[in-house]
Amino acid sequence: MKQGKLGESMFALDANIFLEFFLKQERAPECKELLLSIFENKIQAVVSDTTLVTIAFNLERCGQSWLEIRKFFLSLSRYEGLHIYIPSLPDKVFATDFMRDYKLDFDDALTLQASIASGCDTLISFDKDFAKIPIIKCLAPAQVLGK
Repeated sequence: MKQGKLGESMFALDANIFLEFFLKQERAPECKELLLSIFENKIQAVVSDTTLVTIAFNLERCGQSWLEIRKFFLSLSRYEGLHIYIPSLPDKVFATDFMRDYKLDFDDALTLQASIASGCDTLISFDKDFAKIPIIKCLAPAQVLGK
């Protein structure tokens, strides 16, 4: 697993972690605690640029204004433990293999590819589709936080 600057594991983040928190959904408290740990650089995490776009689309679809979406993007620069991965064209091509092999939609397949390309072997997500994939471990925020 890729090491963060504190010598700790680098985790990949799925869109649903941010969405649970920002939309104040059922599991928002555990997402808040995880995101705070990343904000304070206690946990190193990576999220793909395309995942951030997915989050913005979902925030808009759920009725968030342009101002709320702007605040979301501006807040990312203050997360000391957050790294942003920009998927390349080859990443997008490799993602289609994951669509085929694991029956994922393109968004999930690209999240998986970005996680692996970033050197992560653990993805933090609530998405059950990732649990069946043998090449990456999928944990909920509470599991990462040791709860």
